[in-house]
Amino acid sequence: MSSNKKTDKLANEIANDGTKGAYSIDELTADINNLLDVLTVRFERVSAEINSKMDDMSRRLDNLEAAMHDGEDNPAKPPNANPTP
Repeated sequence: MSSNKKTDKLANEIANDGTKGAYSIDELTADINNLLDVLTVRFERVSAEINSKMDDMSRRLDNLEAAMHDGEDNPAKPPNANPTP
């Protein structure tokens, strides 16, 4: 059963206020555990993507910093504005 169908079923059971067809504690516990598992997987995926992007940004900043330091250590000679006669 898809998660939307489970959500609909739970909503119907709540609307029935515990009348015929109510969720058993075991069914409710299983559905909540399933939902928590889905959320955990999604959270882990998003966390991995964020960490990957942060690592990439860190590498790019390190490269930029290194290039700036190289530029300070080996300044480019400006074009000869005053040519010698």
